[in-house]
This record gives sequence, structure tokens and C-alpha cells, in this order.
Amino acid sequence: MPIKKEAVLLFSGGRDSSLAAIRLIEMGYEIHLLTFDNGAIEDIARSNLRLAEFNDEIKENIITRKIIHHRFPARRIVDENILIFKK
Repeated sequence: MPIKKEAVLLFSGGRDSSLAAIRLIEMGYEIHLLTFDNGAIEDIARSNLRLAEFNDEIKENIITRKIIHHRFPARRIVDENILIFKK
């Protein structure tokens, strides 16, 4: 039985990450998409639109898609550092 090749791809939905997804699938990989949500609605919207544009062959090879919401921890770090510099 052939070994499945899997890859994790940071996926913004832009040209580079979309092309990387297509190339990985052409190379025989099944992929896990990882998208970071920094609070910019247009970034997540672009990612969602690009996924909708992919054909069925590409979609079959996407195993998972995970959106990581990281804006709140980043905001906390910024707020904490602003307080340090104000002292």
C-alpha cells in the first residue's frame, strides 16, 4: 500500500499560497490548510473565496482547514507593552 504524503500549508488565499496548494496536490500530497485570522475581514473572505474557486479535484485533496484566531493574544501583548513604555 503506498504511503500517503501529507503537507501543511499556510493558506492566505492569495496567489502564492493558492499556487502552492495546487502544486503540492499535483505532486501527490494531501494538504492541511492553516489560515491565521488577524481580524481583517478581507483576509478571511479572500481565503474563503479562493477555496470556493478550487475545482473538485483540488478540494478532494484538502484534508483539513483550520483558521487560527490570533488577534486577541496579539492585542493583549501590544496593550501590555504600551503600559510598560508609558511608565
